[in-house]
Amino acid sequence: MAFHKIPCFIALMLAPWFSLTAIESAVALTLVGPNTRWQADPTLPERWHDEDNWTNGVPGATDNAAVDNGGIVHILRSAQAAGLNLTGAPNAVVKQMRGRSQFGILRIDVGTYELNRGVLDVAFVDIGRRPLPPITTPGIGKFVVPFFPLLAVNGPIALNSRPHPILPTTGAIALSPVEIPNVETINIPFRIPQVSRLEQYGGVLNVEEQLSVFAERFHITRGRVRANSILIDARGPFAPTAFLPVPEVSPGVWQEGGRVNVAGEVLIQDGTYTLEGGRFLTDRLVLGDPAMENTLSFWAAQRSPSFIQSGGSSYIAGNLEMWMPAFNIPESPLLPFHSVSYQLEGGRLRVDGDVIVGSMGPAPASFLQSGGRANFGGMLRIEGDASRYEISGGRLATDILEIGIGTFNTGGTFAFREPARVVVEDRISFGAESILEAVPGSTLRVRGGTFENFSQSEENLAGLNDLRLIFDGPDGAGIFEGSLSSYLEVGGQDLGDLDEGFEGNFALDTLRVGGRYNTTLQLVDLVDNQLDFVGVEALYVDRLVVAPGSTLDLGGISIYYRSARILGEVINGEMLNGAIVSLNAAAVPEPTTCSLFALGIALCAFWQRR
Repeated sequence: MAFHKIPCFIALMLAPWFSLTAIESAVALTLVGPNTRWQADPTLPERWHDEDNWTNGVPGATDNAAVDNGGIVHILRSAQAAGLNLTGAPNAVVKQMRGRSQFGILRIDVGTYELNRGVLDVAFVDIGRRPLPPITTPGIGKFVVPFFPLLAVNGPIALNSRPHPILPTTGAIALSPVEIPNVETINIPFRIPQVSRLEQYGGVLNVEEQLSVFAERFHITRGRVRANSILIDARGPFAPTAFLPVPEVSPGVWQEGGRVNVAGEVLIQDGTYTLEGGRFLTDRLVLGDPAMENTLSFWAAQRSPSFIQSGGSSYIAGNLEMWMPAFNIPESPLLPFHSVSYQLEGGRLRVDGDVIVGSMGPAPASFLQSGGRANFGGMLRIEGDASRYEISGGRLATDILEIGIGTFNTGGTFAFREPARVVVEDRISFGAESILEAVPGSTLRVRGGTFENFSQSEENLAGLNDLRLIFDGPDGAGIFEGSLSSYLEVGGQDLGDLDEGFEGNFALDTLRVGGRYNTTLQLVDLVDNQLDFVGVEALYVDRLVVAPGSTLDLGGISIYYRSARILGEVINGEMLNGAIVSLNAAAVPEPTTCSLFALGIALCAFWQRR
């Protein structure tokens, strides 16, 4: 018998699973075989507390119970069990109508648990985990073999057809670590995904430890959920569906209403949390794997973690982190991720900590805002060449905005897809390889803060040409401690009073100083943005506005404009640490100039009458 050589990248993926310890640690929830099973007629609804409906009587606090015959179970008063497992038949339903149910582990492999009223207390909830059966291999012992479509074949691979290529399967190929048969085709048996659902129509669900969703969904219509942590991982701990197409509808949590309060972390490694209504509160929201704690699992499959918010309110007390690992499988063109994204279509999102949109590889990490209101109390950081924040509607306010400022990745894109308003309270910084995309009408309001530009590519920041930049707010700390001014880094090559200066060249569509608040803005040239230019850089702006009570301090820097409305402490004919030059239009005179002009006309008329 001839054998094929296992490719290097397959060996890397398989290595961890030849360790029994790794297997035992990965499968956290394992129910001991049930000592009482549901045996009532599966076509009729029956009561939990009827002894005749169970093989060994009504479950007690130390019993493990199973509903595996497709039965319909009604809980009308308090129920308890060390563990409850729904398995075997997709039409199995446990309906809690009232009372307080207490289970150590609620595991929904196949079937549905409905919480309509009352209280459900559990330590762990496991939805849709379907582990592969243990297989005994000579010399290795008993372990679970996660299969991969690329396993040990050089010829074509035929996959059994199935409507939805999702989630863990029960089919597996037993392979010896030393011998692999010489075959041209392997048919891999997949199980068609079954129903695995937790439906909450009311009541209270208390999860002492972790609520895990591996397949199908947890659907919340009304009621309250309190959990220590939530994990959404459609591929499961072993990712046996590696490299299969990403399903059109990802498993996860679907919240239409109610209130979800997570004391710790919500981690989405694959799948979707959909928020359409109600309130969602957590200490930390993570999409992807920023801590690189599960790199082997990520190596094994393409993943698409996402959070989609079309309504309701979302509050995150700590950080919202989106991270794509940089790891690629050797000798394989496939990426470990398909994408990671937060989509804000409506509702309100508040994050008291930082929002990090980061990609350490070629797979995209995206925050896509088409509506709603986003308010970030810390920093919004877009880091990595494939990372981007797109806004096409709604409102965004953040304390600090950093684009392309990162320890390992200097790229990143901020894009105005439609005219929108963005407010930055403290500082906005463009890194050396950052990108700004904008459309006419895009507005960036800096309230008493600083505009930093470390880029030397006017092409990457071409969006400045369509940007309305407004400094409007109480005088901030600026970039110098103890300062009372806001600062704007200029980066344009000083071409004099030529139209070419408005083309690219870090030019702005509009610069407005002041408005609701009196503001002092100073132009600075602290960064060499023009490598081939010697001298002080300049600012070109199509329209310049200085509001009454506000001050524009040129700091020895020239500013060129096509039109201006200068009503504050300004410059038109009066120097303030620099010079101002007008192209193609005259500035609106200052109020004092207008008064003197009117007075002169009045005097002339008076003398003529005499």
